[in-house]
Amino acid sequence: MGTPKLRFNSTTNRYRVTIEGRDHWLGRDKDEAERAYHRLILEWKSGMLIDAPADDVRIVELVDKYTIAMVAYYQSTPGSWHRGKAAMCFLTRLCGSMRPDQFNMKTLRMVREAMGQPREEGRKALCRTGINRCMSEITRFWEWCASMEFAPVDIFHKCQTLKPLQRGRCNARETESIEPANPEHVKAVKTLVNASVRAMIELQELCGMRPGEVCGLKAEMIDRNGPVWRCELKAHKNAHRGLRRVLFFGPKAQKVLAPFLLKRAPGEFLFQPADHWAERTENKKGKGRRKTQEPTKRLTERTITDHYTKDTYHRAVKRACVKAE
Repeated sequence: MGTPKLRFNSTTNRYRVTIEGRDHWLGRDKDEAERAYHRLILEWKSGMLIDAPADDVRIVELVDKYTIAMVAYYQSTPGSWHRGKAAMCFLTRLCGSMRPDQFNMKTLRMVREAMGQPREEGRKALCRTGINRCMSEITRFWEWCASMEFAPVDIFHKCQTLKPLQRGRCNARETESIEPANPEHVKAVKTLVNASVRAMIELQELCGMRPGEVCGLKAEMIDRNGPVWRCELKAHKNAHRGLRRVLFFGPKAQKVLAPFLLKRAPGEFLFQPADHWAERTENKKGKGRRKTQEPTKRLTERTITDHYTKDTYHRAVKRACVKAE
């Protein structure tokens, strides 16, 4: 068996080493963690390392196990774990060194109070609905711990007794409701983006598609038999509930899709960032590089992916919004 390595856990911002299946948490300071790591390895190799009893487990260790389980659970929809990760960060920062039996309702209210306070680096405090979502995730965390027999079930039951924050009856920050985009703003943005992004925006307007759905479209997914084209998605946000998701493309949507269907192979994504660079080259006076011109030295390691993701799509629209003021 090789020597266990010192690792950094980005979720908890702490260093740890796993020896014989048990995690030893060594704090956030790198120098201090390295000293503790070398001491543990010496004790382990000399047979002097005594494993801690089960009742000495810390909350940060349970959070680590829970995070691993949830990442595997949400592997098809990784964005669903975003709020859970934020909630676990609050829990480990304030209660990571505590044992489960030390966690009580006073501690839970303290965690909720901290969520409503402005955070470091000028970041805003969580809004009321964000706090309620994080608290629900903490309750699910204790439910999971109870189901795995890592913690008493009464902690989960106590968490259920804490009511969510209500509008007008707490000091948490409120946010405005999200309204539909102004049609004039959408029109202005479409004039400032490339052909692929413009087509994606138009498809969302015509078909009510989600950003991730329009990004993942391929020619082979679209059934073009009949006056209305259909696309039944196998993977979508409600697939685990057994629900179907079918997209319909009428004449206007078909007109938007046609140019991309003509130039793509069946298995290729319809909307690709590479089209943007081809479009820029086409619009240049010199029509691209000279045959004898040497390649330009790359300044970064960025690569062009084979399709837009919801994040790159978001950035393209956001840049156009800023440009359009």
